[in-house]
Amino acid sequence: MSTTTTTELAEDGRDLRWGGALGLLLLALSVVGGTGLASSRAAIVNTIGVVVGLALVLFCREKGGRQSFRGQWSVALFAVFVAFSGFSITWSVDPAATWEEVNRLLSYLAAFTGAVVVARAFPQRWRSVLLALAVSSVLVSLVAMLSKVSPELFAPSERYARLREPLQYWNAVGLIGAFGVPIWLYYGTRRHGKPVLDILAAPALTILFVTVLLAYSRGALIAGAIGIGVWLLLAPARLKSVAVMVVPLIGAAVIILWAFGQPDLTTDDVDLLLRETAGHRFGVVMFTVLLLVTFCSFLVQFVAATRGPNASWRRRIGAVLLGAALLVPVAGLAALSQSQQGLGGTISSGWKKLTDPNENSKAGSAPANSPNRLTQAGNARSLYWRDAFRVWKERPAIGAGANGYGTARLKVRSDTGDVVHAHGFVVQTLADLGVVGVLMTVLLLGAWGIGVRRTLGSRGQPWPPERVGAVALFAAVITYGAHSFLDWTWSFPAATLPALIAAGWLVGRGPIAEPQQLPDVVPALEEDGWVGRLGRWTPRVQLAAFMLLSVWSIWQPYRAFLAGQSAISAVAEGRIDDAVKLGDRAVSEDPVSLDAASAKATALAAGGDIAAARDALEGAIAMQPENPAGWQQLLDFELGPAADAERAAAAYKAAVYLNPLSPSLKATIESALTAPAVDAAPTDAASTTTAPADGGVAP
Repeated sequence: MSTTTTTELAEDGRDLRWGGALGLLLLALSVVGGTGLASSRAAIVNTIGVVVGLALVLFCREKGGRQSFRGQWSVALFAVFVAFSGFSITWSVDPAATWEEVNRLLSYLAAFTGAVVVARAFPQRWRSVLLALAVSSVLVSLVAMLSKVSPELFAPSERYARLREPLQYWNAVGLIGAFGVPIWLYYGTRRHGKPVLDILAAPALTILFVTVLLAYSRGALIAGAIGIGVWLLLAPARLKSVAVMVVPLIGAAVIILWAFGQPDLTTDDVDLLLRETAGHRFGVVMFTVLLLVTFCSFLVQFVAATRGPNASWRRRIGAVLLGAALLVPVAGLAALSQSQQGLGGTISSGWKKLTDPNENSKAGSAPANSPNRLTQAGNARSLYWRDAFRVWKERPAIGAGANGYGTARLKVRSDTGDVVHAHGFVVQTLADLGVVGVLMTVLLLGAWGIGVRRTLGSRGQPWPPERVGAVALFAAVITYGAHSFLDWTWSFPAATLPALIAAGWLVGRGPIAEPQQLPDVVPALEEDGWVGRLGRWTPRVQLAAFMLLSVWSIWQPYRAFLAGQSAISAVAEGRIDDAVKLGDRAVSEDPVSLDAASAKATALAAGGDIAAARDALEGAIAMQPENPAGWQQLLDFELGPAADAERAAAAYKAAVYLNPLSPSLKATIESALTAPAVDAAPTDAASTTTAPADGGVAP
């Protein structure tokens, strides 16, 4: 059990309050805007990230005000990466998508910088950071579980069996479960602090394991295994860590084996009443197992504290565990050798399914959306990665522009799927920002690694509790990094912000071997004349201005969206003059938005000004000529309100060149060829509305 002083208990109490508050904030961000794709929710989440992060930077000043904070190179390189992403809007194939990505990056940069500065100013609050990340991972997982236990309340319209609430993406939910495992292993093995957290570690780990498996997320399983491996490699209490995991793993196995045997829990498109009945039974099983896991964990910790094995026995147990671990791949190879294809054939077939785009493009090659996918190698990433390299070859140096992969892919794809992300941070960065973007990422990772190496220290140094906690944070960040290499979780603030907070804290803390005795409130500088006051206030004013500018940038696209929607509504109500004004406002607030240009064109066409409507659409195309969505909007306009077949043919040629496999383009042309001839262009609101093509953001 834990050995704790009165001072440490008091610190734990304060950290429990701060950590719990931050954990609830992260949960709220997950529920409000986990996907990062809905305009209003994305704006809210990005605004909170920018305001909270930069407010912390403003609040936390260095002691004496003259020392440079640690992690400055990481922050500077991150800022350069964000600036380059923003500058890429000038050549982006989809400037609106680039603007969306830059807004997200601004919130990420603010959160990372805030964590760096707080770690320097308040290093004694490391427990709060750990607890916040631990609490948020479990709370998000519990919310996900509630969609299974009570679907009538939390997921009445859900059609998929895979766990995906509250982020609406199963792999992101699985990642959050895997991310929390190293942190809860820290709580399960620590020897200080309040024992309640030590006891809760086992049920928390059980919840996290179940979350990963019910999400059917192979990427989360791989990333989680890597994170656990990093923890076992670096942390001092390896044997105890294994002991702590045994009971939760058994409990999770019981829950999963029962759940996987219930078709109403593991099959798509199940009736709500059946899901409700199965979910209630699942809740009873889950609650019962968690109670047993908690009791068994308490018993194991009590026995370990009173009758723990001596050094000799620990070495023997360690040798047995190492031997068992080495037998796992041997057993796997033996099982593969018994298959119909034999060992070599099975490995060759699995590797082909994993990496060959042609193999994965065949009908029926995608793994089933069921628990069986956990053991299957087939996936679509090879298709997405191949297309990412094709996009990169178009502009090797600078790429297609931040978040431009989804639009640029339309020209080079060999399927009709609408895929916005390359499902891998490195390949996405290569396609979006080219070699320059990848080099910036490598430099940023290198600077961060050097800073973290300084924080963790060498292996021969003492192991104070904070250093063990830092290893847990490091293992959690590695878990996130491994998963981001395989998926597009970078676009999910709910999954990315916790990792950036942990990464920022690690690089900003400085050497743990040399504790920094800073007060809870960092004192202000003494007055030293107007020069000193100017030097002190200038950075604050700059940060405040940057905060306001960032918030303005975040909300402008949404303001334009609202103005455009209001313009369409005004057209439907016959208020043409108001619609034109609202369309102008939408374009002025977001000049790179095709939807804003479409709303303006709709209003102008409804008023009979076909030439001005065409100019609005062509002006938007001029800023993004490689975006097929703009050309399809122009095609719809020329076939509809303008009724100009010659111009429609020209727009079609451009659109089909940029998106040759577009189903909507085919449907548009087929509809135009089969439609009866009309003598005049229609002017009613319904016929003048031009809908965005399929080059936009897919849900």
